[in-house]
Amino acid sequence: MWVEKRKDNRYKFVEQYRDPLTDKKKRVSITYDKNTSHTRKEAQLVLEQRIQDKLKHVQDGHIKKGITFRQVINEWQPIYKARVRMSTYKINSSRINVILRLIDGDTLISKINSRYLASIIEKELYQNNKSTQYVKMLLATIRSILKYAYTKEYISSIPNPNDLITWKPISHKSDITQKFLDDDEVKKVLSYIAKSNQTQADMLDWQYLSGMRFGEVAALKVKDIDYKDGVYTVYVHRTLVYVGVGIKDYKIQNITKTEAGMRHIVMPKKANYMIKQYIKGKNSDDLLFSIKGHPVSMGTINAHLKYAKQKLGIHKTLSTHTFRHTHVSKLAELGVPLYVISKRVGHSNSDITKRVYLHVTKHAQDKFDKRIENF
Repeated sequence: MWVEKRKDNRYKFVEQYRDPLTDKKKRVSITYDKNTSHTRKEAQLVLEQRIQDKLKHVQDGHIKKGITFRQVINEWQPIYKARVRMSTYKINSSRINVILRLIDGDTLISKINSRYLASIIEKELYQNNKSTQYVKMLLATIRSILKYAYTKEYISSIPNPNDLITWKPISHKSDITQKFLDDDEVKKVLSYIAKSNQTQADMLDWQYLSGMRFGEVAALKVKDIDYKDGVYTVYVHRTLVYVGVGIKDYKIQNITKTEAGMRHIVMPKKANYMIKQYIKGKNSDDLLFSIKGHPVSMGTINAHLKYAKQKLGIHKTLSTHTFRHTHVSKLAELGVPLYVISKRVGHSNSDITKRVYLHVTKHAQDKFDKRIENF
């Protein structure tokens, strides 16, 4: 390091380093008012850090040293945000604080290996009694961060602890009938919600009639609905991003949760009156459903459904998603093939949809078998 006195009587401290890609010498510098032993020591530390910061982004085939887990997260987040859907980014970002509780942010990224990850994962599973599904989601986010670290040559390989972890078995034995409502329950719940907010009740009814996700319903615009030959068709190609933000900050994303979610849906005639009511007096770019000009909050509706569950004595899962599952059950009752149902609700592959379908069709088969016995 050397010092150059400037014309303004300040001092520029300069350090030189070699760029490994060009093999040329480059400089970094910092200016102080004084040239003392204290400022020289401080300048040396600052300049060395600046050189390290520049070199760590140079991919020259050498693993960079001294990179911490927190540094990698801070680099990874904006890049990850730019390449995934906003909802996906929000979900993964919400896990960062939990992950930093498991892995100290000052931990050197090079020290995080498969055995280390396996130990913290098993601690979450068995000491903190977290579910397998929850922990696997955390691990997926950690692996995404480590994959980024690998591409930047901060680590020589991506740790994969799966084979070292003794996973809890994931139970699929839950009663599938708890996932959807029967006709009387639908009527009771919609009537209860309508007493406090008709718009919210109509949105749930819309889910029941269409099988759409709540975010898709909340993001519907008037121009997404087409009328031809007495039939209304809805073009589903938007969703409301609502994870981790206030209602005034909700964002409409011009793409659905999954690629399979981009679809056209023919609405049943029961929806005609509702459509006419909600498009009346609105511009084509207006939301079909809104409250005081804002998108409707899923959290608010789910809170109302929680009260409805208690007041009505319904012993089933009751959320906005329940009405989507109920739509699947109604189509299964009508004998609609599973692949047609999956396409309608925007699923390429869904375990819940299959289980609802198989339960309803099996129930119908059992009823037929009993009747045929007495034919």
